[in-house]
Amino acid sequence: MSLKNNGIISEGDTALAYSADQKRYHTFQVKICTSVRLWKHTVNTEGAIGHYYGSRFVIRGCSLELFDPNKLEVRLEQQLPSEDNDNRNLLDVASNQKYSTEDIQELKENELAGEQLITEIISGSNTFNEKSQFSKQKYLTRKRAKHLPVIFIYRPSLRHLSLMHYHLRPEKIGFLRIDTLSLLLSLANVRYGSRLLVVDNFGGLVIGAVLERMGGGGRLVELFTTEIIHPRPVLSSFSHLSSLHWECLSAFPLRRLARLREYPQTPQLSNSEQKTNNTAQQPISSLQQSADSLEESSIIEIDVNITQNKSETPLFEEQHDHTPPKEDRYCTARELLIEGEFEGIILASKHDPVPILEACLPFISSSSPLLVYCVFPELISNCNEYFHSSNNIILKNLTTSWLRAYQPAESKLHPEMMSSSCRTGYVLSGVRVKTYTVTPTQSIVTPEADAGEERSPDSKRAKLL
Repeated sequence: MSLKNNGIISEGDTALAYSADQKRYHTFQVKICTSVRLWKHTVNTEGAIGHYYGSRFVIRGCSLELFDPNKLEVRLEQQLPSEDNDNRNLLDVASNQKYSTEDIQELKENELAGEQLITEIISGSNTFNEKSQFSKQKYLTRKRAKHLPVIFIYRPSLRHLSLMHYHLRPEKIGFLRIDTLSLLLSLANVRYGSRLLVVDNFGGLVIGAVLERMGGGGRLVELFTTEIIHPRPVLSSFSHLSSLHWECLSAFPLRRLARLREYPQTPQLSNSEQKTNNTAQQPISSLQQSADSLEESSIIEIDVNITQNKSETPLFEEQHDHTPPKEDRYCTARELLIEGEFEGIILASKHDPVPILEACLPFISSSSPLLVYCVFPELISNCNEYFHSSNNIILKNLTTSWLRAYQPAESKLHPEMMSSSCRTGYVLSGVRVKTYTVTPTQSIVTPEADAGEERSPDSKRAKLL
């Protein structure tokens, strides 16, 4: 999705609908004469075309109408007296509402909908005026979400997508909250032109965040811990990224890193170039060359046989019908790993991060940040001990955050009942450095030489320096 529409909703855009009353997100594609399913409503999205992103719309029947912020607020505020009551004497019985479900359905058939229907339901409640201010607001929120749903339409971004997946299924993204994700991006110094390594086992949220922050420039190598590239359902929701963003991404299996260091595979050359290189460079004996070539060929043949056996299974074919051949997929990542000098690593994994870090450290340059995100305290404590015992890691820091939302009311705060939004994982950060062995040098000034000659204090000081 391009930005040439200046923030205006256009046909074919992938938009994000947000219900403030239900605190739920939903992605859809804007099309003409096509209906989409938004939660319990089937809506034609043609009414949103031509308006700005961030606008509020009212779902009336099967269409979207631009929301008037003054029309509803005035009518509902008239139902809220200023005095605060108490709910201790109220009973939750069906007789409190004089309108039944059939009566409300008849009111809808008589073209009474929206704010008029909500006002009529409030007038039919016998206990509404006796409720507290907070209970009245909750009652209005429920009726508004049911009879007058108001939605926001946003352009897909990292913030909204992160909130959507966190409220939808937080365990799928490892309880990675938006504030923790922003901390990872800041500590990793993700910017345009960065060269980073990423290990993401939480659906691809970290990969999508890094790609959006890089802005289509730089290199990002994903190291996956499985035999094949694992499914990344969260990454598929980043459809607003352009082709320049996706060109920065390449993947490589983590189990091949050790073999890549021992047998780096160079790009294939033509026959003439190979002859010139063989005649110009002969630093190794022919026996050693034949042994190395035999070892490399055996490893490659074993790998080819393994991939052929996997390709015979239908599951492997179904998962990789849309991907290029394995040699093409790994070629770019292999060349980048051979060059090395990556500017940092972000490790968000469900597995033990210590073996992964040990395999990735040789490919990371000095003074580069190391970021580890983990949900389990046992694994992050082991990694913290590894950070403190290593001489190549400085500025170690382990942090976590606790967040709980509160609803402000008259002269008090009411915490939200859902406590799942409070939880997040642990972030361990450090900086990789290279250690050098420094031997003390002997002084070139001897006492005998200084005793035989008389020099001024300035000359002695200069000679010592």
